[in-house]
Amino acid sequence: MPILNLGTQQRIFDYGSRQTVSKDEKRVAACALQFSGLLTGTMLARCASFASQPNSAWKCLAIIKRRRYDETPTRITVREEPFRFEQLGKSEATAEVAKLFQTELCCGMLLYNAATGDSCLMKMTLPSMMACVDSASAENIVRVQSEAESIIPSLHRLSQKADVVFNIPVTDRASANIRAERELNTATPNGASTHFYCRVHKASQTQTKQFSHAELHVSGLLHVALSQRGGGARRALRNILYEVIKERLVIFIGEAPGRYLDTTWNQHGKVPLKRVDTQRCVITKFFNGDLQNHENVEYYSAEPISRDKVLQLYRSLVIPLLLPSICPIFPRSRWIGGEHSISWCGLLASLHGLLKPLLLQWGAPQGLPALPQAASSVVGSTAAGNAVPDAGLPAGDMDWDYDPVLAAEAEKDLLDRATGSVDWAKINSSMRLRSARWGDRSDTCAALVCMRSVMNPCLQLMHGLLKQSGLKFERCWADFSKSWMLEGSSDCKPKDSLVSTVSSQALDLQDRTRRTRVLLFRMLSTAGGALQLLLGRGDVGYPYKLFRLLLSDNPHAVEEVFSDPPCLYDEITAKMVLKFPSAREMVSAEGFTLAVSLAEMVLLDIAGVEARHAAARRINVLRSTQTNTLSFEALCFPGWPPQTPADEEEVVVHGVPFFMFESLVLDDRALSQQSTGGSKGAVASRRNLHIFFESATWEQLQEELVTNPLVTGILLAAAGPTELANQMVAVATKAKEVTRHIDKEWQDDLQQIALCSKETAAELRKAEQQPSPMGNLATSISSSLLPLRPLPLPQALPASGDSVQDQDGAKGSMFSLECLPPAAELTKEFFRVVPSAAASTGGVLQQLEEDVANRTLMRLHAEAPKLSDIGPDEARFQLKPCYGYGVCICGDCVLAKRFHSNLVAFFRPYLRVTREPRPKGAAKATAKKPVPRLLMEQGMFVFKFQSMPLETEVPDVSARWEQICDSLVHGSEIAVVPSRSVFESPKHESKTVWAHVSFANYRDWTFSLSFLEEAGEATTESGQKLTVLKVPEQAQFETDVAAFKTKFDLKPCWIVSAYVIYADAEILPDMDMAPDVVEVTRLMSIPELRLWKACRAWFVHLCSFVKYCCPSSLMFNVIGR
Repeated sequence: MPILNLGTQQRIFDYGSRQTVSKDEKRVAACALQFSGLLTGTMLARCASFASQPNSAWKCLAIIKRRRYDETPTRITVREEPFRFEQLGKSEATAEVAKLFQTELCCGMLLYNAATGDSCLMKMTLPSMMACVDSASAENIVRVQSEAESIIPSLHRLSQKADVVFNIPVTDRASANIRAERELNTATPNGASTHFYCRVHKASQTQTKQFSHAELHVSGLLHVALSQRGGGARRALRNILYEVIKERLVIFIGEAPGRYLDTTWNQHGKVPLKRVDTQRCVITKFFNGDLQNHENVEYYSAEPISRDKVLQLYRSLVIPLLLPSICPIFPRSRWIGGEHSISWCGLLASLHGLLKPLLLQWGAPQGLPALPQAASSVVGSTAAGNAVPDAGLPAGDMDWDYDPVLAAEAEKDLLDRATGSVDWAKINSSMRLRSARWGDRSDTCAALVCMRSVMNPCLQLMHGLLKQSGLKFERCWADFSKSWMLEGSSDCKPKDSLVSTVSSQALDLQDRTRRTRVLLFRMLSTAGGALQLLLGRGDVGYPYKLFRLLLSDNPHAVEEVFSDPPCLYDEITAKMVLKFPSAREMVSAEGFTLAVSLAEMVLLDIAGVEARHAAARRINVLRSTQTNTLSFEALCFPGWPPQTPADEEEVVVHGVPFFMFESLVLDDRALSQQSTGGSKGAVASRRNLHIFFESATWEQLQEELVTNPLVTGILLAAAGPTELANQMVAVATKAKEVTRHIDKEWQDDLQQIALCSKETAAELRKAEQQPSPMGNLATSISSSLLPLRPLPLPQALPASGDSVQDQDGAKGSMFSLECLPPAAELTKEFFRVVPSAAASTGGVLQQLEEDVANRTLMRLHAEAPKLSDIGPDEARFQLKPCYGYGVCICGDCVLAKRFHSNLVAFFRPYLRVTREPRPKGAAKATAKKPVPRLLMEQGMFVFKFQSMPLETEVPDVSARWEQICDSLVHGSEIAVVPSRSVFESPKHESKTVWAHVSFANYRDWTFSLSFLEEAGEATTESGQKLTVLKVPEQAQFETDVAAFKTKFDLKPCWIVSAYVIYADAEILPDMDMAPDVVEVTRLMSIPELRLWKACRAWFVHLCSFVKYCCPSSLMFNVIGR
């Protein structure tokens, strides 16, 4: 983005150039934004007018609008009262959390030539300013998105004239976004909208739910990382680890026994590859004993060696590779990177249990204090987090709300909410203590192994989705169709991992327990169920199915769209079926062109939007924790951050300085070249920098200045701001000498754009629309580019690309054009031609500043326009319940929905979180979740469905039905009901279905079920009988309604009972550690419920009764009653 000339600004304003840089940026941003909207609107308007000419073979087939937006919380300071400039800092302030919205708007127009079959899709992506709101409410979202579309002045008018307008919003699954999009869709009568939800957010929710079973260990990883943020932490940790190894080292002479180090590396040594290879090479040499011995560190040597020599090698080689850095932060608020934190701690925990003494000496060198009194009831039992409660433990002995590792932000004495000041000393001390308590847990090592083992499928899925959302991937597939992105195929298959065994060598002997196996099963089952409910259910339905069938190689595949019931359609599919009512018309050149264009415009993630504003959020967080912020000169310093000589331990390994092992960014050839010495290796670190300056000649100094950025950065920093200012003056002087060459073609284009802008403004005024401040600003900008002369548009559109063949044999070409309006060039030209008098008197520049001020003001929920009272049932297009379930539940299939409704109605009282009424003015009471709800959230809940024989008793019809039939037939003679033998039920075969609740959405009470098979019974050491359940050879995940329709015969009766997965600390053999077997026991707090009374049988009885009692013409009236 161009910055105005500083010398000109100094001549215009008398208070220097530094104060005007911010104004210049705002003016340039506003001008570029206005030009982008004007250019986009001009192109769309001229193309629409060109297609609407009577003799034109081209027609506007559709307008496609895509909006991607997301919000991020940002802490700001709000003043209580207005203040003057001289009172700044004296008035009271309150720290609040605001929301920043970033929107990406892309508009496309599809032009189609019916005579030749050619088509052209013009796409234009517009920039937008970040909008600040006080809350992410639906009202604020509607206001922000309407302002984003208002950048294009003619978009609303063109949308009303177009045959069809496709709206493609892409957001996360927040309820406010859904409500706002439903409100925005009502503004376009001829529009069709399908709300796409971000796949990356869905995969992230799957990861979050999977790790919720290990919540305490995730908090422990965070506390370990946060406790090491201070200076000198890595050096202190290395010293502690050396003392621990020195105390426990035992040297043996002879051959090393078998070990499980290879399996440990396979679990924790996967990224980054080059560092892991070096670690594996060195640590395999020095950790060659029994790694499961937590009392001693065993080292086997083939030849006698002194203890001091071994300790020296451990200190110089092993410990730096065990602790190459401090512990990475577990990315709870980000999508990837959690494997680094788990591997950092898991590797230390797997090697002789070194993590526990390291954290104890780091966090509590004087010993751990006693636990709080509230935890006395749960010290012996683990009832929350990843520790599974024993099924035989009474519910009254478990405090489910206790968390011994509370977050530091929850303590009021550490953070002042009013001023935002933080007592960092107390926080650091608290983090160290909590990390020590977490390291002292007995299940830490087992949990780390489980977390690292089961996270790979979801991690691969997340990396694949992020790769698809990247710009590099977009450019690689620019010449190919994007239909494969809409296929919904997932590379993540956790169900295949359920039947795979976890190597017993990755776990300590004491960790090979039933509780560990249950944890593995819960995490894998939760991942599979969440992916099925969030990704799998939607990907098999519309509009994904429409694109798959239309863009497939089989020309007859599209007939399936018309064979499916309309209740499964989304609005885009319904509009396509309405526009092309037959399969032949759907696969025509026009239909295929429209499908390909929609596929080109659809995006399935908002990762790019999220990544851009996440960078600004991290900068704000960084600044909020700094006492002295960095200056611009220091930030540009190439050698930043500075390192003290004490931070670099000069250790020579085979003639190579050890700091190269820490960085590991050079390959073998570069490493060998640098280790040979010479002038390039002279300045190896800041420690010997002064020695080099004392002995170096001028030739060597000149060579270092050219080749070594470290010396260049030091000299530049020593020069100070004066040298930097001189460089800026030199650059400005050189820029003044360069003249811009503007040829006649650029002048013609500039005049044409200004003319189109003027015509657009005239058309808006002719339509009697109220001129807005932005419209006035656009008129001012276009007027400043006069004088103008008209230029004709080309009478033909470019046509190249993929060939499309119509059903009649006509061939056409498809052309997708990504239009990049020259907004930056126009902005430069605009500021070049604007006279200095206009800047000094206000004029257009003042309007630009006002436009930026209006767009950057915080939008308040109280000032936002109220939404209409249109509900989901009153919308322009109503999505049927079948669309949400992914299967048709109309007609005879409605019984599956009724079966689900009964299940929810019966179990909701046991799962609902209730709040006790509180007196007026009292604090909000904390609602406690019932034990069945906690068991279901922790993945411990199992349903047992069992079919029962039909009830053969016929309902009594002597009262009500006789009166109804008598009133219908008006006193006619009523036939006698057949004998009871007609209604006798057939022979019944009992059937039992076991279903584990893998994932549950408590907003709409939808469950994802994993089906299990009964495999006998088992008995615990205490004599308690358990039912053994096994995962089938092919793991099956289904949503509830789809499962009830396909796997349940609803003719007989069904009863349901609740079971809970049993877990204890019993040691299991290696062959039983596969996470495909669980034992369950009856949950007696929930009674056995008669879920289904065979409504189909009663319906048959009812129809038979009506058939005998009423005339055929009145039968449906009776059923309706």
